[in-house]
Amino acid sequence: MTAVPDAGPAAGPPLVYVVDDDPGMRLTVIDILALAGIAAEGFASGRDAEACCGAGRPDLAVVDQRLPDTTGIALSARLKSADPDLGVILLTGYASADNAIAAVGVADDYLTKPVPPDELVRSVKAGLDRTRLRRENRQLVTRLQQLNASLEATVAERTRELEAAHEQALEDQAIRHRLQAQAEQQRLENRLHQAERLESLGQLAGGVAHDFNNLLAVILNCAAFVAEATVGNDPVRADVEQIRAAAERRPYPAAADLRAPRASQARSPRSQPHHRRPAGSAGPQHRREHHADRAPRARPARRPRRPRPDRAGAGQPGGKRP
Repeated sequence: MTAVPDAGPAAGPPLVYVVDDDPGMRLTVIDILALAGIAAEGFASGRDAEACCGAGRPDLAVVDQRLPDTTGIALSARLKSADPDLGVILLTGYASADNAIAAVGVADDYLTKPVPPDELVRSVKAGLDRTRLRRENRQLVTRLQQLNASLEATVAERTRELEAAHEQALEDQAIRHRLQAQAEQQRLENRLHQAERLESLGQLAGGVAHDFNNLLAVILNCAAFVAEATVGNDPVRADVEQIRAAAERRPYPAAADLRAPRASQARSPRSQPHHRRPAGSAGPQHRREHHADRAPRARPARRPRRPRPDRAGAGQPGGKRP
């Protein structure tokens, strides 16, 4: 907040203007005030007194009612108009009710000649105190108004700064929330993309495993057929058992184990490998033991093929038809 300079009262001792067209009376008043330690200057007319008035000077005017160019009341009004804080004492040798009434609001005191010196000094000191208090009060009011204006300007500026800071904070918060939302969306999209890639990879691997298991199932079936067809041929059965054991080791997992389960979709029959068995069925090892323990089945003897009769001699001895 900008500091407001303190405009104090005018420098120097108080000064009193004595305006009277009577030189003797004017000098007497000046001497009485000088004895009381009050500086005074004399003027014979109102025009001369007004010409010497300046900023903050004089501090009090002792004006005679009858002047050659104006009246004391009219001069007091003009002096008050130029300086509202100026104190005025009106002197008159012809006291009247009309003058006293007219002096109300213009002159601070109304004295009748001849004025006792003590009363004159007392009235002048009281007038100087009133002028000083008025000027100090006016200066304080002016300074207070300046301080108030400066405070209002500071408050308005600070309010604008706080509003701008609040708007900036709201904007920063909105940007931060938007960035967080974008980061969360990007994270979810990345996870979804990764899940889709893993699912695609699982489906691919499941398809490969499914096809390979189908091939292994075909090999196992073929090996079982060969084993049944070579009963009694131990070397061939040993090779068939090695083929079957190698196929049943199945280095690749089932296709269903590689595919991600989906709650929203039923399992497709294609995802079930052909070699799967219901619960409780005999496994490959049990089936192999069963074939090993089973006695070799005797193959029925082949009937000799009959020779086809000749058509020419069919039904007649000698093979000749009539």
